[in-house]
Amino acid sequence: MSTHISAPAGPSVADRLLTFALTVSLAAGRARTSLLTRLAAARQRGQRGASALEWVLYTAAAVVIVGIVVVAIKGGINTKADQVKQCIEGTTTDSNGGCS
Repeated sequence: MSTHISAPAGPSVADRLLTFALTVSLAAGRARTSLLTRLAAARQRGQRGASALEWVLYTAAAVVIVGIVVVAIKGGINTKADQVKQCIEGTTTDSNGGCS
């Protein structure tokens, strides 16, 4: 008699995406605080407007946000594509014989 022992399931894709999003959100909050502190210091010195470095940081933040959105959308699309593929191959059916 053979006993099959399965490994415990790891975090789901949704849990990993949520963890990633929270990490990026915290990092973005810290970057925002740093930029606001720098901007306040520049205004006290009488400077107005954003320096080239600040524009680079704004652009980098925008790229990171777009990247997060792309990763989240791609993950969702891949999950649904796998479900459709399994349904077409007939490897996943519900109790009525249809795709679950």
